[in-house]
Amino acid sequence: MATESAITNWMAHPGVVDVPSNPDAIDKAMDAWIMRADTLKPELGQFFERRKPVTDSLKITTLGSELELPKLSSDTAALSGNTVEPTQGYDITFTTRNFYSILEITDDMLKMDLSGKISGMMQGMPNSYRRLYEYAYVYSLIDNAFANVVGADGCYLCSDSHPNELSRHSGWDNLEAASAFSDTTWATCRVNMMTRKGRLGDPDPRLPKTLIHPPALTQTVFRVLRSPLLPGYALNDANWNQDSVTPMPSHWMTSTTAWLALDGSTGDERGLYLVERQAPEITQFKRENPYIKKSWAGKAAFVTGFSICRGIHGSVGA
Repeated sequence: MATESAITNWMAHPGVVDVPSNPDAIDKAMDAWIMRADTLKPELGQFFERRKPVTDSLKITTLGSELELPKLSSDTAALSGNTVEPTQGYDITFTTRNFYSILEITDDMLKMDLSGKISGMMQGMPNSYRRLYEYAYVYSLIDNAFANVVGADGCYLCSDSHPNELSRHSGWDNLEAASAFSDTTWATCRVNMMTRKGRLGDPDPRLPKTLIHPPALTQTVFRVLRSPLLPGYALNDANWNQDSVTPMPSHWMTSTTAWLALDGSTGDERGLYLVERQAPEITQFKRENPYIKKSWAGKAAFVTGFSICRGIHGSVGA
């Protein structure tokens, strides 16, 4: 699984395109130069709420607008004994992290570039930041959903011991048993989400809309969600799970067994955040060194994280 230190260091080292480092680009015996494409398809960013802080940190509270249900009273004028209160919330502060990269091309490299593709390497810089963002999304949403990183309530994203904002109400859980994805585990997940309790201890049903899973589970997910009859059974029972959710393979996640279900909530209600103080910015600049002919610098400052996510349910798998 990806670690925070790994994400901090990825794409954060200067690089120089010079003759010793790129011998193939000037090899006169070369018959063809192939520029490998940096393929990239954004996936998980759509689930994160983008926030722009004024400073390097942003504080978010989960204070709710829900009020307790009206209380039964034979005298509507007796207001003193029938007050209701709002739900309190949990606070969490996100501190952005700085990232940078530098690409420099030497004079010799430009003059001896027989392939004519050295300058085209610059296109790889914005793609490197897009990859960095995808790694960060996976870091918060999947690879560390069950350990290492805690949200506003002091629990992991998926936990069986989430406390309630109102302490007099029982807590809730969104952690499925650590077992392989199957029709049984998915059915249990659906029931858990549909019977989930809200901040006031009242029913707050959640309907799963998206199932995020690794490529390794694609075949199993297809059988569970697309088979009209229960897969692996000989009784021809109808498959209750058929077309119950939209599957989405995440090609960036490192786990081969973990999976998460998300409901249709958005924004603050979903609870996933991209706190971005500085969006990726690529700038061309000049060095005092006369042998450095082209230089590009990139920078970004952001962090991903979560607060309270009642609309998410997950399992580390097996």
